[in-house]
Amino acid sequence: DPQKGFLANASALIYALTSEPAFKGIVSRVLLEPSVSARDPSVTDESVGDFFVRRIGRRLVDQVMSAVVHGIYAGDIYQLSMKSLFPSIWRLEEEHGSILAGLVHNMAEGAKIPAKEIDFINAMKQPYPFSSDFRKNFRRSNVFTFRHGIQQLVDKLEETLKQQSNVTFQLNQEITDIKNTEHNVELEAKHSTKQSLAKHKHTHVISTLSPDTTSRVASSMNRDFLNLPVCPTPTVMTVNLYYRTPNLNPPGFGYLIPLDIPIDQNPERALGVTFDTAYSASTPGDKDFVGPMQDTVSNRGTKLTVMLGGHFWNGWSSHPTKEEGLQMAESVVGRHLGITEKPAAHSVNLNYNCIPQYTVGFEDRVKRFHDELSMRYSGRLRVAGNWVRGVGVNDCIRSAWEVARELDTSDLTGLEWLVKPKNWVSVKVKGG
Repeated sequence: DPQKGFLANASALIYALTSEPAFKGIVSRVLLEPSVSARDPSVTDESVGDFFVRRIGRRLVDQVMSAVVHGIYAGDIYQLSMKSLFPSIWRLEEEHGSILAGLVHNMAEGAKIPAKEIDFINAMKQPYPFSSDFRKNFRRSNVFTFRHGIQQLVDKLEETLKQQSNVTFQLNQEITDIKNTEHNVELEAKHSTKQSLAKHKHTHVISTLSPDTTSRVASSMNRDFLNLPVCPTPTVMTVNLYYRTPNLNPPGFGYLIPLDIPIDQNPERALGVTFDTAYSASTPGDKDFVGPMQDTVSNRGTKLTVMLGGHFWNGWSSHPTKEEGLQMAESVVGRHLGITEKPAAHSVNLNYNCIPQYTVGFEDRVKRFHDELSMRYSGRLRVAGNWVRGVGVNDCIRSAWEVARELDTSDLTGLEWLVKPKNWVSVKVKGG
């Protein structure tokens, strides 16, 4: 809490670490972490769960960290790749023998980051001269929202592109083939309503489809070059609930459900619940809030989002209907939050194959995908999206920005960040 100051926040943190059941024994395990042997040099990857169980024990992994992974990836912490999701921590053990020793070294000598990150930061400063007020407000903000949701980003992009004379939108078309020819890349697409086939020729194609879908429609690729998917993609259901009564939830951002929770307390296989009203600022007198109001209604009520499924639904032959999803969400908030009121409004969305899972061995599979793509398309077909740099919106924008910026460079695939050796440099963050 920025309003409380350093001492108050430090005291609150110490109290939580020493009194919360989930953190029981964690302080001693962290202090003893440097005495734990580092992994064998022959180990090229392991799961996030296995890594941290080795370093600090199972309690924190199962009761806290697995919940965080549910919230970000809807995935199983014992399947996701440590090397891909937490590369900096992975390197700390490799270079210093332990996480704590590495952090102490970084405090003294500076943290190591890829040199390309500095180039990116400098490139961002040139077209976007952020004011000191913006930097100050952004630095003290935990959450920022868009007045009309993240959809605003897409709407503005569409509006801008439609003003460009050299941009054409081809909507409602399914890509059925991407073929490399002698002089260009040929796209074959089928119209969803007319069922007619059309062919388009381009110097370059950027695919934001999943790697498995891309390889399926890219006929010039050898379909058998991978015996496993590059990254599995689980299905997640989100249920938005609105109640007329305000403050039905306790203060906070929400809660995420760890693997340690027994099935009888989570039979719906929920991943977590966010308290949407908490970060939809609407009070003009809120000193922590900068910008236009997110909510403009006089009676805000209570807004919640329940996330269901993810890796819990792996292997299921069918998924809940919207009606079943609503019932499941109401059951979750009733059991966990004691909410018995019926929602005045709701929205249920089943998102198929929506979040790429960077499972153990992900970088090796990406390397094979990169090599195949480079060999078959010679840089004419490139990729971007939520499986390249990360699953967040910022990651996707960064991936698209880089692949578009480097179109003039020959023989790239868009996967160089993952497969090429990095030049690491030490940096120190200035205060203020």
